[in-house]
Amino acid sequence: MLAYLHVSPYGVHSGYIHAENHDPAGFNEAEIIKKALKRAVEIADHVSALAGKQFIVDVHYDNLPEVVHMAEILDTLHPGDVISHVMQVHGETMFEPDGTVNQLPKEARKRGIWVDDCHGRVHWSFENLKKAYADGFYPDIISSDVVRISMFIKPGSSLVHAMCVNSAAGMDDLSIFKAITYTPAKALGILDKAGTLDIGKPADVCIIDVRNTDEVYLDWWGGSRPGNKVFVPMMTRRSPVPPRDRGKARTFPKHRASTGGAGPVFHSALAVLVQKIQQYGGLGISIQDFSVSDVAEQLGPADPPPAGDALLAYGGLGG
Repeated sequence: MLAYLHVSPYGVHSGYIHAENHDPAGFNEAEIIKKALKRAVEIADHVSALAGKQFIVDVHYDNLPEVVHMAEILDTLHPGDVISHVMQVHGETMFEPDGTVNQLPKEARKRGIWVDDCHGRVHWSFENLKKAYADGFYPDIISSDVVRISMFIKPGSSLVHAMCVNSAAGMDDLSIFKAITYTPAKALGILDKAGTLDIGKPADVCIIDVRNTDEVYLDWWGGSRPGNKVFVPMMTRRSPVPPRDRGKARTFPKHRASTGGAGPVFHSALAVLVQKIQQYGGLGISIQDFSVSDVAEQLGPADPPPAGDALLAYGGLGG
């Protein structure tokens, strides 16, 4: 389990009534935000020192009180920490009056702070997405921010939906796929076992078909954007592990001679997949040491529909 410290005046918002005090009159919200954030970073530093590896803090911010500023939050964070909901629309945002991205998130990124779109339903708008992308500012990470109350409800129903919306707003395919695979794994410090498809890594694979669409995507705030494409998951396979090997991840072999165990349709889809992996080498994917038949044998027999213009999303951790 990958656990975070979530900074919020009264715990992580669930959307349901519970025993914690939600009455702002009962506490000094601004002071709690500042002190909680500082304490969270201190705890993360302490645990990191004890464990000998970095533990990070992920701050979800939206509609800050007037006496709490984005600069204070970003200055408190350390390299490797994450700032989420960067495209949010309430109170202080990351945009200048002319629509360009201000220097705060840019300087934070230079210091090693990861920038997460953390999509959700209400924490973004097409206006903000388009302004950021027009200024060349893409999020490092795309995640769904789906919680129980928003599950299966548009306009933030899934990670795939977040991918489609970001594409419609102008983010290119390579940046989208990198933001749901390679970069999240790197931010979590698990790039050795996730985030890319490579020799010796767990064989967790999602084959995605990229299709044209005439759907019009909507945001929560009345904005809309014609869709240019839709990402359709065709097949996902998690490394199958025999009972005797439970706890050991199944990985891609190196130089294994095989005719493969998959049907011709699946084999054809993998051929397209390999071609696209080679085109998208910027994801850190290495394909030269294994063949289509190697991959087919590892994934086992399967015959999904033809994949068409298939792309790869491997080890997606956003969400």
